[in-house]
Amino acid sequence: MVNYLYFLPVGAALALGLHVVHPGAGAPLWLAPAIFFGMLWTVVLSEEFLFRGVLQEWLEEWTCPRWAALALASLAFARCISGSAVPQLALGAAHRRPGLVLRRARNQAGDIRAGMVTHALAIATWMGFFAR
Repeated sequence: MVNYLYFLPVGAALALGLHVVHPGAGAPLWLAPAIFFGMLWTVVLSEEFLFRGVLQEWLEEWTCPRWAALALASLAFARCISGSAVPQLALGAAHRRPGLVLRRARNQAGDIRAGMVTHALAIATWMGFFAR
């Protein structure tokens, strides 16, 4: 939860500055718990497991120092999210910053659960207040 609060002002400013979100265009507030749990057990579980639980760990073990593994895993995540051969600059930047916060949450807790909760809270906030 602390990592989510650290991310919130930076993430909101970054997303608003890059025009990837629009305030007030989100889902009704009463849907936030459903969005949180739905994203936690579907999208977030698979993303956190694949990118921070597997890919990033492999990169750290095989060749890279921790910071380089984080950067490469974040770039891979941004590439997958953007859906194009070259990640869109705005979308890539918007997805790299959360990667740093999610990795910090994972490192502090020692497993991916803290990163999963932080990630699901960020998505629920985005969909509840800012989604197009």
